[in-house]
Amino acid sequence: MKYLSLLLFIGFTSGQRYDPQTGNLLDLFKPSGLKIISGINFSNIKYINPKDSITSYQSGYNIGFETNFNNLYGGLTFQQRGSKVEFEKTQKFEIKYNYISFHLLLPTIKISSNTSLLLGLQNGFFISGEKSIENNYEDALYSLDANSYNNDLGILLGINYIYVKRINLRASYFLGFEEVKKKELKDNWRNNTLSFSVIISIWYDN
Repeated sequence: MKYLSLLLFIGFTSGQRYDPQTGNLLDLFKPSGLKIISGINFSNIKYINPKDSITSYQSGYNIGFETNFNNLYGGLTFQQRGSKVEFEKTQKFEIKYNYISFHLLLPTIKISSNTSLLLGLQNGFFISGEKSIENNYEDALYSLDANSYNNDLGILLGINYIYVKRINLRASYFLGFEEVKKKELKDNWRNNTLSFSVIISIWYDN
């Protein structure tokens, strides 16, 4: 959580409007506008200790809401993550993780009048998931216990393009900091997700 606290501090201090006449900070973290964000995720896992396995991307989706806090974008979304894993071509897994996530993004570099690079953090709370197993003997589907999984904290990098006034297009990459499972001592892993999203303003301040 120290990374999240650092981002909150940066956003709190850099996202304010300074009044040089009074020396006061104005509109302290005042939300502005409301946007719907939705898109597709391509997720994978990265083992902390490399294993004799092949991982590949698992598709999912994201949907939620976003608002502006002066210079920051803040949002609450449903995120599907996971991976496909193959062991020596004899056993295959498909893992799906469902998170309720919130993010804070700070535009860092303006490439053009319509395009900006974004840097921030995202933290997700595991709510459900499933693992399907396919091998030479049987196929099985298991539900995952939410109590066995950590919060999904990581860095979020992106590029945002203003298509028209009410519609933005965004590509982002999530790199997880936290180990996915709580009690895996040897074979734990972290989430990685590439996302493509459309953001539609349903209410905004002029």
